[in-house]
Amino acid sequence: GRELLRIKGRYGQIDAIVFSPDGRRIAIGSWDSTARIWDSRSGAELVSLAGHGMDVGALALAADGGQRLTGAWDGTARIWNAGTGEQELCLSGHPRDVNSVAFSPDGTRCLTGSWDATARVWDAATGEELFRLSGHSMNIDAVAFSHDGSRILTGSSDKSVRVWDARTGKPIRSLDCPVHVIELAAWSPDGGRLLVCSWNTASILDADTGVE
Repeated sequence: GRELLRIKGRYGQIDAIVFSPDGRRIAIGSWDSTARIWDSRSGAELVSLAGHGMDVGALALAADGGQRLTGAWDGTARIWNAGTGEQELCLSGHPRDVNSVAFSPDGTRCLTGSWDATARVWDAATGEELFRLSGHSMNIDAVAFSHDGSRILTGSSDKSVRVWDARTGKPIRSLDCPVHVIELAAWSPDGGRLLVCSWNTASILDADTGVE
């Protein structure tokens, strides 16, 4: 429980944090419309990712650590060079806030979830929208690729989680969570279970049946 480091900066409320794969850097997204990268040992600010017009509420890292993906209330997601902080791509198309983002395990695709009730899959090299996932009736606040990259998980305020084919975008199944407004979601390493979280509850569901 001993505090090892405290990072201080002139930013507003922090909405997203993530470690780099090697643990040497920390990325923080906040209400000041930026994401910043810090040295996790010294607390020194290394890079500022500036370009969004509103709160940066979602962050993801490519598995090789070379790119950062941010999502913001301005309806865009952006891919950045993690070393230089330069913007490489702007993923535009959502008409509302982008509140959840993820890289595919191989780093070739990006996944975004939005308050427009859709999730979208993008080519991480070109920024081309490959397909969109439509079916939720309310905002999507959680997205994740399975560890093998074959499936996608989305969680929504409509109290459901949905599983999709990551190659085609076709729906596989919808699992109702009647007491949950889904805020966070993740796959187990073996792909057999789903971890879903609401404001004050976390549940583990069977990925095939939805049984808790």
